[in-house]
Amino acid sequence: MEEDIDGYKGNGLRLKKCPFGLEKIYDYELGGHHPVHLGNRLGKDGRYRVIHKLGSGGFANVWLCRDLEPETPKYVALKILMADASTDACPELRVNKFKKMGLDREVGGKHLCLPLDQFQIDGPNGSHFCFVYPVLGPRVSCILKADKALRENALQVVQAMTVLHSHGICHGG
Repeated sequence: MEEDIDGYKGNGLRLKKCPFGLEKIYDYELGGHHPVHLGNRLGKDGRYRVIHKLGSGGFANVWLCRDLEPETPKYVALKILMADASTDACPELRVNKFKKMGLDREVGGKHLCLPLDQFQIDGPNGSHFCFVYPVLGPRVSCILKADKALRENALQVVQAMTVLHSHGICHGG
């Protein structure tokens, strides 16, 4: 066996490319992602306990959390924006105003997933906006074989995007 860094004896396996779907380590510097560990409790009074990572994107990570509020125990998706993306010009804040404006009642608006809660956390990389959403279901790729369901979901997406676009918001994901 060959010796690796710090005297560790490796098994000879080498990672040639970064694993698909993982964010970069340099995204955890000042202005970047908030470091989260399984079991962390976030939100007011530690209401949301982190269970599993659901995914990551260009400006945020999304975590499966258990809402520990006694009256409403349930699972939620907690989206934590990078510190540099957590500004007053953040598109998430504009979409969050939709309910107050009644846009969720427009045709297609009922297909918009609006936050259940929002809060801000301060960490080593800055201040981060956090948005709590319902857990909606599996990835679209999981239902590709169900043609009828896929067509119905595609129509709902188009209707929701129409509402967003009519109010000057473009989805970039």
